[in-house]
Formats: sequence, structure tokens, C-alpha cells
Amino acid sequence: MPSGIRSSTCPSNRPSNRPSTRSSFRAILLASAATLALGVAFVGSGVERVAAQSMGSGLMPANVARRYGLERAWFTQVEVGRGRGRVNEAVVHVSKTRLQTTVEVFQGPSRWQFTEFERDAFGEIIGPEGAKRKANDFAARLKKNSPEAGEPKVLVQVVPEVTLYVTTNQGLIQAIDGETGKTRWLVRVGSANFPTTGAVASENHVALLNGSTLYVLRSTDGEMMWQKKIDGVPGASAAISDEYVFVPTVNGAIESYTLADPKAVPWIYKSLGRAMVQPAHGFGSLAWPTDFGHLYVASATARSILYRLESRETIVATPTFAAADRLIAPTVDGYVYCLQPARQTSNILWKFSSGETLSQSPLVHGEFVYVLSDDRNLYSLSTRDGLPQWKSPGVNKVMAISGDKMYAVGEVGRLVVLDLKTGSRIATIPLDEFDLPITNSVTDRLYYGTKLGTLQCLREVGHRWPVVFEPSDGKKPKPKPSAKPAAGGAPAAEPKPGENDDPFGAGAPAPPPKPAEPAAGDDPFGADPAPAGKPAPKPKDDADPFG
Repeated sequence: MPSGIRSSTCPSNRPSNRPSTRSSFRAILLASAATLALGVAFVGSGVERVAAQSMGSGLMPANVARRYGLERAWFTQVEVGRGRGRVNEAVVHVSKTRLQTTVEVFQGPSRWQFTEFERDAFGEIIGPEGAKRKANDFAARLKKNSPEAGEPKVLVQVVPEVTLYVTTNQGLIQAIDGETGKTRWLVRVGSANFPTTGAVASENHVALLNGSTLYVLRSTDGEMMWQKKIDGVPGASAAISDEYVFVPTVNGAIESYTLADPKAVPWIYKSLGRAMVQPAHGFGSLAWPTDFGHLYVASATARSILYRLESRETIVATPTFAAADRLIAPTVDGYVYCLQPARQTSNILWKFSSGETLSQSPLVHGEFVYVLSDDRNLYSLSTRDGLPQWKSPGVNKVMAISGDKMYAVGEVGRLVVLDLKTGSRIATIPLDEFDLPITNSVTDRLYYGTKLGTLQCLREVGHRWPVVFEPSDGKKPKPKPSAKPAAGGAPAAEPKPGENDDPFGAGAPAPPPKPAEPAAGDDPFGADPAPAGKPAPKPKDDADPFG
């Protein structure tokens, strides 16, 4: 081989400037480790931790929440299923009969919480007594292991049971404790290939639709009670009472199924048009709109239609019961009607014209109803006479009310805080990846998250126990919560302001008494009635009617 010519198969003895593959891989690993360590160091600092926590998570950082008088009660991840699983809807339900025992352990600034729905090593629910024992044992360990932190204190709180029922497009329904964020049960119904509606709940049952099949579950543990294919094609989510579940169909009929007897023949409410909006149930009455612009009101117990309201345009929002004699219904042509459900004649108490399209369900709180237009104007109206109280622009959806504040969705990615008395904007809170606002009209908790399954609960600072706004039907006395030291535990900590507030609103001033309606025989023009005990003389048959 000639001098100066080297074969390509012979290795070169000269050093090369290009690093070997092994050394390059080692350098990449070292650089990655250094970058990861640097990232962890940054996340450990204040501002960087906030950025990492809020970036794409849908969660409000704790320091941002504190800045606006809020604190995070909990956050969790909803089971949405594989692939394209998304959250469809989440509804909040407050039990009128079931109470929940929560035991808290305090030691210095630290706090731990134990609930009766936790499970033991055998998968059994521990119950109220189990929660107390678990808290007392934990307090004893704290006292032994860290006596320098102070004497542990145990506080038992009994509050109404609050549950979030979350449904997904994969046919999953998950029951989440509204106060702790812990999952009570998770059930899959039907097929992921069929559409799944939102869930509706009563005291003992939870119902939802998957395709054309109605599923009824037990609310305490999610056990399947029964399932049945409905006669028609469902047009929207169902409504539920303690005895019946009502399914709207595209042919305009409302199919009423008996919860205790699924084999019973369903009762059919006939209506004109297509029932494509979820019905409303309250105080023994049922109301639903159709695309013909008709609003039907029926008796849910006697199973009979009482009357219908014919509006000029279609009604696309579910009406809301404000009281036993107040049904609020917004229409597309801009009117808000207040009806008396039980009366078949002269049932319109008042109506209000906004001049804007109304397609969202109203929210009732106390003596006021809040109606949102498609032009993003929020109106506060009196439920007594329909007089407007205030108007607030730039609102997309109402979420919750707490104290004297209202929380709503504003511009894209914004949470706005409004003054409940004046409607003026108090604050605007920026949020990332916020696309699942949950309307909560029954408690003072603020629930929101993302459709990918992130869910969190916010509350005002110091409001550790929920305040329930759900109106009473007058039939069942509401249980009152109590706070007491756990058996065998240390004395309870002194409650802070707002901790032991009556969650059912006891102590609020009673509304002024309503004037009595005139009896059937009273003079409608205000003539004085005859003195008591002396009936008015009857005119003689031959008396001159003209005097």
C-alpha cells in the first residue's frame, strides 16, 4: 500500500476532535441532571413555585387565593377515563336528612381532618365513632412524639352531607365529598360510545342517562338499583324527586318512572313540541319548556298538568323554583316570568323585560333572583315583585355566593368577585386552564376546575364549615350541626369567628309577613267586610238592583 494512504478498515491512531457516542450520552445525562436540580431549586422558591403550581393545572395558588380573601379547602383529580375522557357536568347536592361527622385535630398552626367516610384496612367505612377513635389515636401520637408543639386539641363537627356528582363522556359517575374532596364511590354505567347526561340526586337515589337507558343508583354507595330502557329518545338530563324520576324526550313527552318500583308502567306527561331542556322539580311541582315556546307546569305527586305558559319565542333555560309559590322562567325574547305553580288561573305574579336574549337558568338566593343575558349582563331582581336591584356587565356565568359576595366567570380565564348588594366589581382574579365552572346555588363553596379532571374547592378565609342556602319545603325539619369535643379527647379549640355559624342560616331576620289573600267572597274593590258575627243581609229577590 502506498505511503500516506490509509485503509478505511484500519483504525486511525490520531486523536479525533469528535467525542464518542458513550461520552456524548454521559454529557447529556449530566446536563439533564443539572437542569432538573436547578428546576427543583427554582420551584422551591416563592414566585417560581407559584408559576409551576398554576401553569396548566387549573388550580389557584394558595398565596393568590389568600390575596382575595379565599383559601383552598381541597383539590383532587377526577377519573375521566382513558383517551379522550372529559368531564361532562358536575352538580352539587345537599342532604336534608344525612349528617356528616368530621373530626379535626389541632396542634399549633397545623390541622388534620378525619371523616366518617374513610375506610379501614379491610375496606369498610369507619363511621362517626371510627373517625373519633382515629382522631384520638392520632392526637395521642402527636402528644407523645412532638410535645414541644403544644397540647393537641380535638374538635368534632357535625355538618350536612354535601356531595358533588361528576359525570364524564366515558360513562363514569363519581361521588366526591364536597367538604374534603375525597371520593366516596366511582361507578361506570352503559357504554363509552353513547352520550351520558349529567346526574340528578335525591335523598336516596342518583339517576343519569347513557344513550336511551336510565340508570338509578343508591346515593350512599353507588350500588346499581335498577336500569331500564326508556320508551322515547331522551332530549336532556332528567329531574328527580324522592318518589319519581322524570325524563324529557324529543317527542315532547315527559316519562315519569317510580323509583321504588321500576316495573311499574311509567306515567306520561304530554306536551306540544320537543322537550330538549332539563325539567325543574321543586315543592311537589314539575316544570319544563319545549321548543314551541311553551312552559308546562304539572303536579309531580298527582301526575297531572296544571297549565302552560305560551311565550313569543322558544325557552331554552331550565326554570328555577324560588319558593313554593314562586317559579322563575326566563325566555329567549328577553322576558323573566314569575309564576305561581299551584294556581291554574291568574298564575303570573310579575314579569320583567331585559330587552336581551336569556338562555341561562336563573339563580335564586334569598329574596333575589339573578338572571344572566347572552349579552353578559347580570340582573338582580326581587322575587317578590320583580323590581330590578342592579345590573352588572361582563359576566358569563354565576358560580357561587358567599356572605356578601358573588363569584362569577368574567372574561376568558378570569374569576370576578361582585358585591352582592350593589353588583359592583370588587376584584378580578386571573386563572389558567379554567374551563369547568360549576354553579353552586346550595352552599357557599366555590367549585371549579378543568374538563381534564382537575377539581378544586375554595372558601372564604375562616369559613371552615359550609353554609347551606337550599330552601326548606316545610315538611322536614332541618338538622342543626353541633360542635363538641371528641370522647376521650382534649378540650376543643376555641372557635374562630364564622367557624360555628349555623349552616342553615338560623338567626337571619325573618322576612316580613305576606298580606293575607282575600277570601273567595271578599269584595275585590276593597269594600269593608261585614262585622264579625253579623253576616251581611242578603238582598231580597224583588229588591230594585239599581237602588
